[in-house]
Amino acid sequence: MWDMDHVTTVDLLAVQSGLPPAQIIHPSVGMYLLLGFTHKLAWWTGAVSTLTFPGLATALNPLWNVAELTQFLRLHSPAITLALVASLWSALVLTFRPSGFLAVLLLVVLGLAPGFAYQAALVRSELYAVAYWTFAVAACAWSAQQVSVRRVASGMALAGVCVGLCLFTKIQGVPHILSVPIFFWLF
Repeated sequence: MWDMDHVTTVDLLAVQSGLPPAQIIHPSVGMYLLLGFTHKLAWWTGAVSTLTFPGLATALNPLWNVAELTQFLRLHSPAITLALVASLWSALVLTFRPSGFLAVLLLVVLGLAPGFAYQAALVRSELYAVAYWTFAVAACAWSAQQVSVRRVASGMALAGVCVGLCLFTKIQGVPHILSVPIFFWLF
């Protein structure tokens, strides 16, 4: 088991049990916000067996429950990676308006980036932070295309929320965050 996979599993069980995270390496707020919601939903629907440490303590085989939860958490990474690629692609398409062929080629190039394939296999807070950043960039690109002040403000508010989640997910996201106003200016 990869270290971040284990830390995330233990921390999520701690948070769901009303305890502070076991290891505070990065804030990971955006990651735990999403994983906490889907974990509760999966537990309520029976997709995972354990929600809290007390539930883990009463399990017949706690190791199976930990492995099950870890696998469930890992399954989020490919979906987050796809959302990241889609939002970055949409921002570029909104901004540069390439022809149909070039737009598809851009999507293929972004989607086949080797770094994304690697990140999609692991639970990493960096992936969530970069995803929130790309959501902010896409919101800025969408806002720049709007004429209604209300829509521009809504898009920028969404970008602000995404930038905040990027920062509170990974402190090293600060350079990404500083680039968002530049992207809005460029759009």
